Amino acid sequence: MKQIWFAAICLAATGAVAQDLPPQTLFTNVHVFDGRHGERLENASVLVEGNLIKSVSTDAITAPEAELIDGGGRTLMPGLIDSHVHFSAYTPIAIQGRQNVNEFMVGALATVRGEAMLMRGFTTVRDTGGPSTYLRKLFDANLAPGPRVYGAEAMISQTGGHGDFRGLTNENPNFGDGPQHWYERHLGYIVDGPHEFARAARESFRNGADFFKVFVSGGVASEFDPIHALQSTPEELAAVVQVAEQAKTYVTAHCHTAEGVHHALDAGVHMLEHVPMIGNTPEEIERAVARIVESDVFVEFNTGTVLGRSLEELRAMLSPESYTKVIPAILAYRAALRAFGEHGAKFVYGTDLVAPWGGGTLATEARLQLAEFGIYMEFFDNLSVLKSATLWGGEVAAMTGPNNPYPQGPLGVIKEGAYADILLVNGNPLDDPAMLADHAANLHLVMKDGIVFKNTL
Repeated sequence: MKQIWFAAICLAATGAVAQDLPPQTLFTNVHVFDGRHGERLENASVLVEGNLIKSVSTDAITAPEAELIDGGGRTLMPGLIDSHVHFSAYTPIAIQGRQNVNEFMVGALATVRGEAMLMRGFTTVRDTGGPSTYLRKLFDANLAPGPRVYGAEAMISQTGGHGDFRGLTNENPNFGDGPQHWYERHLGYIVDGPHEFARAARESFRNGADFFKVFVSGGVASEFDPIHALQSTPEELAAVVQVAEQAKTYVTAHCHTAEGVHHALDAGVHMLEHVPMIGNTPEEIERAVARIVESDVFVEFNTGTVLGRSLEELRAMLSPESYTKVIPAILAYRAALRAFGEHGAKFVYGTDLVAPWGGGTLATEARLQLAEFGIYMEFFDNLSVLKSATLWGGEVAAMTGPNNPYPQGPLGVIKEGAYADILLVNGNPLDDPAMLADHAANLHLVMKDGIVFKNTL
């Protein structure tokens, strides 16, 4: 009787333990691109337990309780990372955007856009300006499907800078009764002087920012700042860098020009966005790129939203002032990209994705978000193109340090202990990264955080 009683207790305990184990998914018959190496791991299996990768092996993996997914000889690879989007900015994003898009429309469309990005294979995105961390809470709780979100919250801009989207007759929020529009409360703080720059960074951090975004040159979409002009004083930039370093995170800078590159690096900025117009001569371009590489900072290009659009599209989307400013950037991009490729710069896949409001929104976004792959292949080797959207994107995510909202494992890689953000795709992306652009035909499975969101196998 005692032996039967003891056996019953053991069986009950075993059942309880089994119920407490996290769910498992076993991928078999796959070739693994791990985000790091230039060759796939052939005929492999990958075991996911809970939201992490438990094992990657060419030997058979025994997991009798796991849900089995036969990859059918497809490539298993990390989920893609878009390191430059804007969930809360819309085109035209200057005067018209301020007047015609309110917070309710922003939140609704951002949720729809997040699901579409995930279905295209982007399991992580980095929002470089505007409200976005509210979406992280929504997506992480699986109240709606969407990618992981890293966000800068409000951009930090000087008066008349690239983050100042007021119309010509709008009051400066610091001269009257405070912000007149939600843009000045949430999309970009308009501030001047080191003290205000520091306070703006602290306010963004309080609102959930994982890193900070500043401006060191003019931009295209804003109407009143010449693209060649320097923005932010050295003291203003240093103030934000100090706040970031005290918070143990980093600062990224919008930068179009060579002068802006040196201005940002002198101040200790940790990353640069765009960088097309970085020299008027080969020697100037060489000097700027060499300094970026020597400083060991990441760059992000977002070529698709510029080179991926026709001049007719750009003219229809932008104000006359902004259209005039985009032309020199278009003309300069290829020389800069060629120099970055020759120097082996570390770059991340980033699209500067800003939503067009109205018909065709998602179709337009899909084309622009995936256009980078084909453009990059003109200047970089295939492995670097793929690393930009996987491994290197994960390294930039990790630059948030102890503020990282996803601290359990690395992103952008397939290895034991990494987050289970996984794609199954046709063919071998190492042979042709641009095949990822045809997500409808080539992307068959999307898993984020151990949960399958798309499966057309």
